[in-house]
Amino acid sequence: MYSCIYEGTVTHSRFMPVKHHFSYDLCMLYLDLDEVTDLVGPGRMIAGHTWSRASFKPEDHWLGTADLT
Repeated sequence: MYSCIYEGTVTHSRFMPVKHHFSYDLCMLYLDLDEVTDLVGPGRMIAGHTWSRASFKPEDHWLGTADLT
């Protein structure tokens, strides 16, 4: 399985014209499109067409069926 969750921290510092600094936590989800059918659906990690903290709608993503020419 190649799909995973990346966690990290984003930081920014500025010194002029006014000193400013911020830092916040970040979480990103990487989905291998070949694994979507195993990860998305009822009772799985990600919801399909229902509301959830994480959802995936196949029609929003190119899954190899579109003609790009």
